[in-house]
Amino acid sequence: MGFYRQLHNTFWAGQPSAHIARGASSWDKYFKAKNPVNMGFGWDRIENALWRVYHGELDGFAAKQIVLMIGTNNLQFNSDAEIAEGLKTLITAIKARQPQAKILALGILPRREMESRITKLNLLYAKTALNLKVQYADAGNLLLNTHKKVNEELFTDGLHPNAQGYEKLGAFINKQIAN
Repeated sequence: MGFYRQLHNTFWAGQPSAHIARGASSWDKYFKAKNPVNMGFGWDRIENALWRVYHGELDGFAAKQIVLMIGTNNLQFNSDAEIAEGLKTLITAIKARQPQAKILALGILPRREMESRITKLNLLYAKTALNLKVQYADAGNLLLNTHKKVNEELFTDGLHPNAQGYEKLGAFINKQIAN
């Protein structure tokens, strides 16, 4: 299994270890036994992951499952259409290098004061995944309150989930990839 993780998940856990780990118990509970390869970096934008794919990051092994969650760090720099096109380009590049792998594209997690935009962008992500014939799932509603705003009890800062938020996210992803 391979994980592309964005800034939301930088502090989750797994190897390589980050200086902060807020969800280590949920990472171990849901993913450690699956032997994941963590290919995410803090502050990653789609173009950073794409560069690494083009430069050999997915070469030399055959992944069974790739979980892709990326795009939150593009929100300040790109339009929604540009972000969705970037996701399309990245998934296409991944499929070319790992044709046997199942791909799960995850929607961008909610962010404080950007909930509405992310909901609309995730509709574009779902359409992109459908067009590319990859699985799509959106865990965003798990992390929102009844007013469709970030549930502050699940985040440390309105962007990064806390241990409870990662537990919800881990359970959700695990259900999507369970065989």
